Amino acid sequence: DFDTTRPTEKPTKVNANKTYKIKVPSFFVESAAGGDIKKYGATFGYDIKEENDGSMTMKMDGATYSLMLSTIGMKIMVALGEIVDSGEYPYVVKLGDYSEDFSYILMLVNADKYKKAGKQPTYQELSDFIGMLGLYYQQFTVEEENVCQVVIAGSKSGKVLYKEVYTD
Repeated sequence: DFDTTRPTEKPTKVNANKTYKIKVPSFFVESAAGGDIKKYGATFGYDIKEENDGSMTMKMDGATYSLMLSTIGMKIMVALGEIVDSGEYPYVVKLGDYSEDFSYILMLVNADKYKKAGKQPTYQELSDFIGMLGLYYQQFTVEEENVCQVVIAGSKSGKVLYKEVYTD
């Protein structure tokens, strides 16, 4: 068994007077930009430059960066809430805990309901989806390494039923 206690994290501190550069995969920007990358960036307050490797570098001030992280974080929280409410994972009880940067996410499940149900998404499939959400958020941070630890535990027992660490 693993401990479900959240690992120590360093809080994200954004300096409003600092300029931030974030390098993201090009499809993150291209799908939203509708063909005009420069105009798209200007709309949201940042410069976008296409790099030789096909990625995009977004340059912005601290206030814009903070707003971007908040917006993406809210979208991740909505997606995590939908996991609980959608019925796609009928055994999921609630989001147990998560870190500010989504490097740690604990989802609580009803293990008895999981065992009794017929064909349904496995703990690994649930974990893979949650891990993808955590790594998506981290693509927009200035951290060098993106890691998301997903723990699925029984809501009654607290026993870890599945655990996976996702990286880039």
